[in-house]
Amino acid sequence: MTTLVKQELSSSWSGFRLIHLNEQCAALFAEIEKVAGVQTIFVCDNHGKVVGAWSVGAFDRGLYNIIGTSLAQTFAALQARGGCKDLEYRFEQKILFARDMGNAFVVILLTPGTSLSLLRITLNVAAATFEADVDLQNSFKQVAATRAGSLTQNSMNVLMWQLAQKANLKT
Repeated sequence: MTTLVKQELSSSWSGFRLIHLNEQCAALFAEIEKVAGVQTIFVCDNHGKVVGAWSVGAFDRGLYNIIGTSLAQTFAALQARGGCKDLEYRFEQKILFARDMGNAFVVILLTPGTSLSLLRITLNVAAATFEADVDLQNSFKQVAATRAGSLTQNSMNVLMWQLAQKANLKT
């Protein structure tokens, strides 16, 4: 059983913007899910809020919003120091792969042993349309202008805020 989670109607996402977002996310998921070992895919805005997801089994939006926020802060910190396009975390039972897509990013949870080379090739093709879609990128920018906005005292715990201050990353 797979679960497709669409962005719901909100003050930020409505009308054509909402329909367009859900269509682009579904197209992205349809390509990525073909890679053997993919278990969960979700797209986040610049602040790490989940705006669409695909998962084998149940999907916990609250948990993935927490992961998304942490990844948004990581991307923001790395971009302040020169940038990075991909993040890869290897755990004993999972691989987490995240990729910058302009004013959004995609997070993919994989089983160990998944071909990351195949995933990267697939993602390069699948993300091209998403990244080049000016209307969609502008919509994301209106919802959450920059990732640097996730590096605020209110969005970090005390330890993370202290580290951000020491690294001179605070906004």
